[in-house]
Parts: sequence; C-alpha cells; structure tokens
Amino acid sequence: MKIIETRPALTSSWSKFQNVPLYEIKEIKHSFNALDYDLLIFQSPSAAITFKNLPKEYPFPIIGMGPGTIRELNKKDHQAIAPKKPNSKNVIELLSSYDFQNALIIRGREGLNQIESYLNAMGKNYQVCEAYARLKLEAYSEVSDQFSNVDGIIFSSVFAVEIFFSEVFTEAKSCKFFAMSERIKKSILNYGQDSIVIDYFSENLNETIRSTLT
Repeated sequence: MKIIETRPALTSSWSKFQNVPLYEIKEIKHSFNALDYDLLIFQSPSAAITFKNLPKEYPFPIIGMGPGTIRELNKKDHQAIAPKKPNSKNVIELLSSYDFQNALIIRGREGLNQIESYLNAMGKNYQVCEAYARLKLEAYSEVSDQFSNVDGIIFSSVFAVEIFFSEVFTEAKSCKFFAMSERIKKSILNYGQDSIVIDYFSENLNETIRSTLT
C-alpha cells in the first residue's frame, strides 16, 4: 500500500506516510505581542509554528483549529482547546463560551475569514496576524514523478488540492483521494473527483485506508 501525503515540509515531521510537499511555507515577520490579547485563535499548525511572540506563560485561553494545531502548541508547552471537528464553524461555536475583550487570530496570508466575519458581526475587538505565506514550488516535474503508481493521496489543505490538480494530476493516474475535512472533499469534487473524508488522527487510520483500497 503506497500512500502519499501532501503537507508542506514545515509540518512533515509527523506525517504517517511518505510526504511529498506541494508548496512551501515562508514565515512573515510580525510584531504582535500575545499578551496584548485575552484570546488567541490559531487557524493551522503552520500558524502555531511560525507565530514567534507567544510567551512561555500565557494566562488566557488559546483555541486551535484542530488536533494538528493543538499538537504544535503542545510542543511549545501551551495547552489549547480545539473543536471536535476542525473547521471555522465549530471554532465559532467555541467562541460563544468565552468572555473576551480583544482576540488575535493567527493564520496564513489569504487564510479563512469566517471567524473574522463572526467577530465583526458580534462587535468584538480583534486583530489578524498573518504569520506565514504559502508559496508554490518553482517546478513540479520531479514532484509529479513521485505520484506514479500510488494507491492513495491524502490532502490536508485546499491549497494542496488546487496545486495537485493544476500541476500534477493526469487522468491516467488511478488512485483514491482522501480528504482531512469536508471542505477539502468539496474542493476535490470541484475537479470532478470523489474522495473519502478520514479522521487522520484515528488509531485505526491504516486499517480505514486499507479497507477502501480492496
């Protein structure tokens, strides 16, 4: 069983299968001080890695988009809470249980803005720190070769989906596509391909994937 993941190199260290990055992460310099805010919202693992101004002891709540983001925050000895399913809608539901005055959203450039829209609608004070940018690779010919004869491809972002189908995919490639969220599944469907949503952090991930290939 040959499965390929499509994470950027920055977060490839905890890939469960062979990882072939389709884009890279470039840190953006920022000067936000976490202690100026009484709620932090990290929208991705890359946001947790590239945000540099989080003190060792932060006395206010921290929300992470999902298990991967929580894992990166835990590496910095910070405890955070994530919704049961990693998406903006569920983060917004979490926000309703917190009483805060000024929030900081940490994300990538051109990242999701549903949380901002909610905070705007609620009249909440917040700022956005764009801690990183996602950049396409200079060329994809060598990358494309690594997707030959694979049984399945796991997508952890919509950006990876867009790059794969514009730079790598050919109709001759016959394999299963796996999405780590419903949003990613929808993006794959936009290219006329079906996919299976998986719980990447499940202990039975290998068995789940293997069962779809038989």
